[in-house]
Amino acid sequence: MKHAILGIALATLVHTVSAQALWGNVPMGASPEEVKTRLPEAQETSSERKAQVSGALLEIPRHELAGQDFVVSFLFESDRLQSVVLETEPRPESDARALTRELGDALRKRYGLDVSTRSRRFTVREGIVDREWLYRRISVRLQHLEDHRVRLTYSSEAPTPTPSRGL
Repeated sequence: MKHAILGIALATLVHTVSAQALWGNVPMGASPEEVKTRLPEAQETSSERKAQVSGALLEIPRHELAGQDFVVSFLFESDRLQSVVLETEPRPESDARALTRELGDALRKRYGLDVSTRSRRFTVREGIVDREWLYRRISVRLQHLEDHRVRLTYSSEAPTPTPSRGL
């Protein structure tokens, strides 16, 4: 039952009607006004949060996912939405691990296998989780951070240019 509820929650959060939708049916590249129109609960980011998170213009201070409270930050570059970051407050390690496992299972069911850490050329400290899924032009990254916060990041993923070969 718990997994079914989580699956429904993730499904309602991440609409993939358009390959361009990042989170909450908000398309990448949306302006702050467009985000507010689609998500009326989004508000101006607090000064404290703006100082902590570069580019964060809007936020939802409390959003429940998998029975936990997350702060949702909308990150913009040149007034165009580039990323949506959901993050918990620090918590006991066992709680962070359980939440990370639950979210990871739900993301794996939705997007398939994650990109391996090795192929991303990234070193993760033992016991800390950093997983990434690529879906169309969206990157979904799940992290269990050293201070035991859990972070989920949806970002636009520009296609990587392939080196051209001479004829």
